[in-house]
Amino acid sequence: MLASLDYVRLLYATALGWFVFDTFPGVSTSVGADIIIVASVHTI
Repeated sequence: MLASLDYVRLLYATALGWFVFDTFPGVSTSVGADIIIVASVHTI
Protein backbone atom coordinates (compact mmCIF):
# COMPACT_ATOMS: atom_id res chain seq x y z
CA MET A 1 0.00 0.00 0.00
CA LEU A 2 2.84 2.40 0.71
CA ALA A 3 4.30 1.90 -2.75
CA SER A 4 1.19 3.37 -4.36
CA LEU A 5 1.57 6.49 -2.21
CA ASP A 6 5.03 6.94 -3.68
CA TYR A 7 3.47 7.78 -7.05
CA VAL A 8 1.79 10.85 -5.60
CA ARG A 9 5.16 12.52 -6.22
CA LEU A 10 4.39 12.33 -9.95
CA LEU A 11 1.35 14.51 -9.38
CA TYR A 12 3.31 16.95 -7.24
CA ALA A 13 6.10 17.17 -9.81
CA THR A 14 3.58 17.80 -12.59
CA ALA A 15 1.82 20.51 -10.60
CA LEU A 16 5.11 22.12 -9.61
CA GLY A 17 6.34 22.13 -13.20
CA TRP A 18 3.07 23.61 -14.38
CA PHE A 19 2.86 26.38 -11.78
CA VAL A 20 6.54 27.30 -11.52
CA PHE A 21 7.86 26.71 -15.03
CA ASP A 22 4.59 26.94 -17.01
CA THR A 23 5.26 23.62 -18.71
CA PHE A 24 3.16 20.51 -18.90
CA PRO A 25 4.50 17.00 -19.62
CA GLY A 26 4.13 15.71 -23.13
CA VAL A 27 1.93 12.87 -24.22
CA SER A 28 4.74 10.31 -24.15
CA THR A 29 5.65 11.26 -20.57
CA SER A 30 2.03 11.01 -19.45
CA VAL A 31 1.56 7.65 -21.16
CA GLY A 32 4.79 6.33 -19.63
CA ALA A 33 3.76 7.44 -16.15
CA ASP A 34 0.35 5.84 -16.63
CA ILE A 35 1.93 2.55 -17.67
CA ILE A 36 4.19 2.53 -14.61
CA ILE A 37 1.33 3.31 -12.23
CA VAL A 38 -1.03 0.73 -13.75
CA ALA A 39 1.67 -1.95 -13.70
CA SER A 40 2.47 -1.29 -10.06
CA VAL A 41 -1.19 -1.30 -9.03
CA HIS A 42 -1.72 -4.51 -10.98
CA THR A 43 1.23 -6.12 -9.18
CA ILE A 44 -0.16 -5.24 -5.76
